[in-house]
Amino acid sequence: MQRDVLTDAHTDSYLAGQTHYRTYNAMPIISDLNVILTSFPKRMAIISWRNQYFSRPTAEPFRLGGVDVWKGLCSSVRPVYKQLMIKANVCITAFHIPRSLVLAMMEFERASLGAQMNRFFLGVRIETHLGHRRIIKSFASQTARTYSFDVPGYGWVTMEEYFRRSECPYFCLLAFF
Repeated sequence: MQRDVLTDAHTDSYLAGQTHYRTYNAMPIISDLNVILTSFPKRMAIISWRNQYFSRPTAEPFRLGGVDVWKGLCSSVRPVYKQLMIKANVCITAFHIPRSLVLAMMEFERASLGAQMNRFFLGVRIETHLGHRRIIKSFASQTARTYSFDVPGYGWVTMEEYFRRSECPYFCLLAFF
């Protein structure tokens, strides 16, 4: 007759601390249990990194300088003496409010009292005016007037000239830099 649990005799012996099961690999069972444990949050929440899950706040989220602070949870299965333990913790993270990147940068500069802008926006996912999705990896050390690059049809142009020639609707926002 088959048992109704996922563990087997070897895993029980390993958890009991028997010396001849010191080299037993219990990770496949623990990984399976972690998959089962996270199946519901994966369907119902926004997944962040490191097994953290956040659901949309039912009330107005806590706003802090251009970001929404959300509560979430992280959980995992851990082996302890003679049993398996489910570790569950409450965690929080900040999500940037969807809006124009230029306006967000201006607000941050106005309210940050000299904090580093590159640390605040590093890793933020953005969508360009052409519909491309990108991740901010670094900030240029040059301004839009001095940074130049080769564009097919235009030749070598500065960033400012490129936006002026392409009639991008966001050119007016470059005047703030």
